[in-house]
Amino acid sequence: IDRTIERSLMIKKSVVEADERESGLRRVLNFGHTLAHGIESANGMENLYHGECVAIGMVPMCAPEIRNRVVNVLKKLSLPYEFSAQDTETVINACAHDKKLTGKDITVVCAVDIGKFEFRKMPFSEFEAMIRKALIK
Repeated sequence: IDRTIERSLMIKKSVVEADERESGLRRVLNFGHTLAHGIESANGMENLYHGECVAIGMVPMCAPEIRNRVVNVLKKLSLPYEFSAQDTETVINACAHDKKLTGKDITVVCAVDIGKFEFRKMPFSEFEAMIRKALIK
């Protein structure tokens, strides 16, 4: 795990150094954060750590073909990957105030395959549907 953490930090460092103003590649570090910030806001930062919220937030941003693989990794690491349906409306309302929201559209980072991502601009209603479909069991 130490090697993985070190490697992750070095990757993050290189991304930040390459894009200090978050105008390009650095935005990839927002993967999972839109939903994470909504979860944090809804639960008042009381029940989950930031990283746990990001873990949950990554799940709906993964292509269906890799989602199960990501969920299995989160399970092995004892990280959460879903949240209670009773909290959904509060979380979605909190996400509606995210800094990446422009008008009725939001730009999110989607994992389209292992090691591959894309920035996707979509109507907030589509983002909301992704959250509901991927997380609510």
